[in-house]
Amino acid sequence: MRTSPPPAPAPSLVEQAGAWGIAFVAGLREFTAFAGEVIIGLLDAIQHPRQIRWRETWLYMQRAGYEALPIVSLISFLMGLITAFQAAVQLRQFGADIYVASLVGLSVTRELGPLMTAIIAAGRSGAAFAAEIVP
Repeated sequence: MRTSPPPAPAPSLVEQAGAWGIAFVAGLREFTAFAGEVIIGLLDAIQHPRQIRWRETWLYMQRAGYEALPIVSLISFLMGLITAFQAAVQLRQFGADIYVASLVGLSVTRELGPLMTAIIAAGRSGAAFAAEIVP
């Protein structure tokens, strides 16, 4: 009859802090490398502006920018509508129905608007750029 090995002891607080510190330093190193590459690329672009493909730059800015406006507007409208329905049910219990419009206006404009715009624009643009990659 075989017995299972005893469970490994939980890491101590010092070990957890050490693991967090190592992960933090690794992330900081990666961020610094990325920031350095961006700065070197920008300096190279400033020194050699003719090497920049301006037509493609403006094309991708257009695709990622204002061409995403219809889908972002639709999703934001639907999120506001869903938020209004959910808030109306809860606020009706307290007799605060008249504050639904203010609640939705503030929450969508301040909180959900930027978040949803960033998520949708990043997903849409990333998928479009990935679809153009030729294997």
